[in-house]
Amino acid sequence: MRILLLTARNTSSRASVFTLTAFYSPHVWRSSDPLGIHGVSIVLPMVASVVANIGAGQSAVVRVDYFDGATGAAPDDGSPITLQVW
Repeated sequence: MRILLLTARNTSSRASVFTLTAFYSPHVWRSSDPLGIHGVSIVLPMVASVVANIGAGQSAVVRVDYFDGATGAAPDDGSPITLQVW
């Protein structure tokens, strides 16, 4: 399992709901015909998303499980992960 732990801080004067989303590309899959003449490569992006309710002026550690083993799509070592918070 691969996990991101992010600290999110709500600097507003009202409680808010935050959505944290991680985008990454796990692997390049390659396939070819039996003779190896025609090859295909494909990269399928993966997305992991978590919603956190954070009180006014509070901080919270948010856990993003971006690979749980069930999908078979762990990112390659050193591959970038893009994070968005809304």
